[in-house]
Amino acid sequence: MPLSNPLAATVADISTVQNALYGAAGIAAYPAAAAAANDVSISEVLRYIQETQLGILTNTGGTPSLGAILGDVANEPIYNRLYEIERHFHNYERWFGKAVTATATHFADRIGKTEAGGAEVPFQIDAGNDTWGTWVQLLGEDDTPAVAGNTKWDIHRLMIVDVERDANTHFVQIGFGATGAAALLANTYTEFVYKPQATNTEETPIDVMTRRQANDTLAWARVMVIGADTGTVDFYLGLHEYFV
Repeated sequence: MPLSNPLAATVADISTVQNALYGAAGIAAYPAAAAAANDVSISEVLRYIQETQLGILTNTGGTPSLGAILGDVANEPIYNRLYEIERHFHNYERWFGKAVTATATHFADRIGKTEAGGAEVPFQIDAGNDTWGTWVQLLGEDDTPAVAGNTKWDIHRLMIVDVERDANTHFVQIGFGATGAAALLANTYTEFVYKPQATNTEETPIDVMTRRQANDTLAWARVMVIGADTGTVDFYLGLHEYFV
């Protein structure tokens, strides 16, 4: 009876380890993922890291790599979120005043369009008697996009050019929806507090925090002036626009 060859068995074992680590054959049956623990193999932990920590990488545009996914516009929401943040800080602005000739769908004119007297027309909102005033429409269906091809926008800044009540505290709300009341109900509005100097001799830029809105979304504004009956605020508004 011939004796077994221990060297051959050793070579086979080494070959199996080699294939598992770097050989072309690889692991014949890769084990399922498992978190690191006693009696859990390295292969199980590696698969756990890949699937659970990194996730299953897919890319509609080609190679399933993290770099390709971040650069693929079809991968939501990663690309759009990065694009939105970048464009919020590095973008072109378009500024608007009140429409010279308003219609049911047009409430804002781009700056540079003037009335007969040559005066630019700011938007104006007015407070009630120590309460919120009436909602005033700022943007209509035909007012966005300002640049053809863009699909979304946000209000980035207001330029307040005049107020009726100097030294009074103003509460301002800007809503997005079919009406101002609808914006309140849906919580699709933003707000800020503004208090001019005792003598209103300077214009004031106000940064506005809002979410992006789809083209055709209507925009509204209203104001409350603390301790006053009425109180107008005149301003222009600036938009950022996005193509995705």
